[in-house]
Amino acid sequence: MNEKSLVVVTGAARGIGEATVRKFASMGHSVAALDVNRERGEALASELQTAGQQVVFHACDVADADAVDDLAARVQRDLGSPSVLVTSAALIPNTESIMEMDLGAHDRMWRVNYHGTVHACRSFGRQMVAAGRGGSIVTLGSINSVLPMPLPAYNPGKAAIARLTQLLAAELGRHHIRVNSVGPTYVMTPELQARIDSGQRDLAKMMKVHALDILPTPADVAEAIAFLSSPAARAITGILMPVDSGWTASATYMTYSGGVPWESDTGSPTARFQADINHKQIDIHSERENTMIIEMRVYECAPGRLPALQERFAKHTLGFFKKYGIEPVGFWTTVVGRNNHELTYLLKWKDMADREAKWNAFQADPEWIARRTESEAEKPIVARVENQFLAPAAFFPGLAP
Repeated sequence: MNEKSLVVVTGAARGIGEATVRKFASMGHSVAALDVNRERGEALASELQTAGQQVVFHACDVADADAVDDLAARVQRDLGSPSVLVTSAALIPNTESIMEMDLGAHDRMWRVNYHGTVHACRSFGRQMVAAGRGGSIVTLGSINSVLPMPLPAYNPGKAAIARLTQLLAAELGRHHIRVNSVGPTYVMTPELQARIDSGQRDLAKMMKVHALDILPTPADVAEAIAFLSSPAARAITGILMPVDSGWTASATYMTYSGGVPWESDTGSPTARFQADINHKQIDIHSERENTMIIEMRVYECAPGRLPALQERFAKHTLGFFKKYGIEPVGFWTTVVGRNNHELTYLLKWKDMADREAKWNAFQADPEWIARRTESEAEKPIVARVENQFLAPAAFFPGLAP
């Protein structure tokens, strides 16, 4: 790969694909960005072109083999043969059971995620073989490529992509074309944040099984893709490179039935205290339904994004809180603590039923979703969210209901 190489990226309009386009364009490469979302794709290309970078957008549904073939011919005619192909087009589901899943949606996910990868690798891979310059293909795998999860289309599809990557590496190696895959864990995107906020993803469960206390961003995955496409990886092919904050290493370790070493002393005061906290939090719904509670929320921002979060609260969030009768107690930034990228605030609720009704209505508000998405168009703001529900201690009731 040299400074004038052409890079083709599928699924290029958002998330990992968008970050990959930005990464290679910033390195001086010409980029053909492919995505089914014409509006977002054209906006991305226009933005980067204005900055003097060489990015061309093409609308394409990778599930359509003929459409991918036709577009590959067009890209070759206009820009030449690629030296790098990144296949990041994918649909992401919510959990479901095999017995009750929607078979139409199941089929569509296979056609986009797996067959779309095959289509792109065939159409552009043939051009790379014919050009005789070698090159690199990077597919988008996942931690789902490694272990089963309750995603009956997405999970086996990602396992299939890992095996496809190995097959292509063996087949194309003689043409000096390396084929590798990246395996991200949950990637902190605006879409994931929305799922966390809506209750479709449990952030605490996600973080419990990672060795590190951060989740990768799309830019982190793009860095790994750029490395695998670079001369520094010239002897690497056929691998699944985890970009997973240690999930692969620690998923079974952290869930060992005997506990982890630093929590194994169940008789210690710290362990008893934590167990008591966990028990009380679980019992909030059943034992304190009619007790005023305080919710503490801590937003850990991506580096440099705390001002953007504060601006969003000032311009938008507080207005929506007022609309839905959500009562904040106060907001604080961290002066001394684990980092200075955090915003902590308290919300006052009559009971859990009051919280669920108002918070769910707020999170589902289309105007709020639009404002949040708009604020994170450049890059994600919040990297991690923690929350706790607190009830007044008997000896000091504190805030009056």
